[in-house]
Amino acid sequence: THTFQLEDGEHSITPQVLNIEEYEDQGLKIPQPNPTRRSKGPTDHEADLETSNTATLLSVGVIFGYILLGVIAFGFVFVQEHEPDVRWSIIDCMYYATLTYTTVGFGDFALDEEDWGAQLFNALYAILGIAIIGWALNVIGQKMVQEQVKALAAANKA
Repeated sequence: THTFQLEDGEHSITPQVLNIEEYEDQGLKIPQPNPTRRSKGPTDHEADLETSNTATLLSVGVIFGYILLGVIAFGFVFVQEHEPDVRWSIIDCMYYATLTYTTVGFGDFALDEEDWGAQLFNALYAILGIAIIGWALNVIGQKMVQEQVKALAAANKA
């Protein structure tokens, strides 16, 4: 029994223990704290890290694939097609694509302002790029945390 003092006198609180079977018999379910993660046994820990390695490689691959899409679109479709006297190298296209999807945009390279298709693609490329980089950083960050937890668990066993 825990007690606490209020202005009108002393009151007591008795903590109640939740009976899960009784709770579920009433048709109610206890929500998982994180529905995307299920509790795994100690033997499944390595499989979880292995899946994380695949997801990490996939996220890095998606970033490079997205840059490649930008190189193709900006270098060979929009710039070469609409501005034949302007030539961007592949490095220039990678630079522009990376700056666009990370929304930095220094302004040293620009697409033709009259080409609405290029401008629309540029805007959608930047918006989708924000989502992709956010997802990739989340996956990579989770992998880093998992590796730290694994290292701490190994250090505690020693």
